[in-house]
Amino acid sequence: MQIFTTVRLTDKKVLDLMDALLAALPASKCRIAIAGVRSAYPDETSRDDFRAKGSHVLSEASVHSEDGAFVIEFRRGLAKDESNFGSPRVPSPHFDQVQFQANTVRRRPNENVAPDRATVHKLVDLIESKILLAEPSLTSEPADSAAGALAQTFAKLNDRFSDLNAEAEARRSEVDREYKERQQEFEAHMRARETELETRQAELEALHAARMEELEALKKTLDDRDHMHARRSLREAITSDIQDKLARALIPRTSLVYRLAVLIAVLSGAAISAAFALLSYGDFSATWAQQAAMETEPTWSQVVTTWMLFGKGSIGSLAALGFLVYAINWLRKSYNDDLRAHRDLERYAIDLNRASWAIETILEANSKEGVQIPEIMIEGVSRNLFGTQEQKADAKSDAIAELLRASARAKIGPGGAEFELGRRGTKKLADEME
Repeated sequence: MQIFTTVRLTDKKVLDLMDALLAALPASKCRIAIAGVRSAYPDETSRDDFRAKGSHVLSEASVHSEDGAFVIEFRRGLAKDESNFGSPRVPSPHFDQVQFQANTVRRRPNENVAPDRATVHKLVDLIESKILLAEPSLTSEPADSAAGALAQTFAKLNDRFSDLNAEAEARRSEVDREYKERQQEFEAHMRARETELETRQAELEALHAARMEELEALKKTLDDRDHMHARRSLREAITSDIQDKLARALIPRTSLVYRLAVLIAVLSGAAISAAFALLSYGDFSATWAQQAAMETEPTWSQVVTTWMLFGKGSIGSLAALGFLVYAINWLRKSYNDDLRAHRDLERYAIDLNRASWAIETILEANSKEGVQIPEIMIEGVSRNLFGTQEQKADAKSDAIAELLRASARAKIGPGGAEFELGRRGTKKLADEME
């Protein structure tokens, strides 16, 4: 048995102690007393009946374990006999008492079982944590007893404060240690990641440098081939296209159809004119023979009619001849145009090869050999490329011919050539220039 003298407890503190004991001792029972009236807690009386702060209406409270091994009792005031908790109580405005009793339990006949020592220590620690221990002297004056209780209370609070400070310091040290460990782990992880990233960056930079060298080499190769390969490919494509055109008809199908239609129309006109002339000559011959067979002299109207038939025949003959001449000129002009186009394409292909060879030679001499080819050699190689002196002369002659056709009067003397243009000639010359 052990008696704890505590500073006067409020009803709330007493109930806190009872709740803690009920939780520590399952299947135990608790009873409380108010002015000598006992009731079960918390079945018959709850904490809501003690809402007032600082109330001291509870006079007794007790907890009994189910097997009777443990009995904890609370009573107001102090026992007159310090060794007997049940002795008459001495009212005290400052102190209360709690009795803890551990009983030996009889399990079987002739077998007594002592309480579990761990449970005893647990309950003692629980009681001491819920009360404020005090050891007042019953012979002291009430004022001295109160002062002693306050001093002990402050001392215990100071000890508790010191314990709290120590626990807080220990917890802070533990938190600092954990923080430092995590910080070190994080720094180590970051250093590892930085090292990995630096290694990866170096690998990528090396790969990028190698790729750039490959691209530069390929670019240099393409630059070297740019003046020859691309130009040769273009020249070969153009030459091949020209050869294809030379191999097949140069004139489009529509132009051939147009030429054939014109030729057929002209020949049809010539045939119609010739037929008209033949009919007219036939009528003239018949009329002339008829008039010659007449005994009398033909009249003037008969003569005119006869010679009109001759004129119609002549006109038809001239028309047929004109159609034939136009057809011959048309065929000759078409043939000359086709021949000229064929020769121009052949000359263009030859000039293209000459120009490509000249450019490649000049560029190769300048880039590889570092030699500057003289201008006179370049002019000699490129002379008459894509044109001839005859074409230039023809162009000049055509211009002079057009000027002479548009002039109303021309005069050539020591002062040079003078041309006088009329309104009609000026308009014609302007149309030719457009």
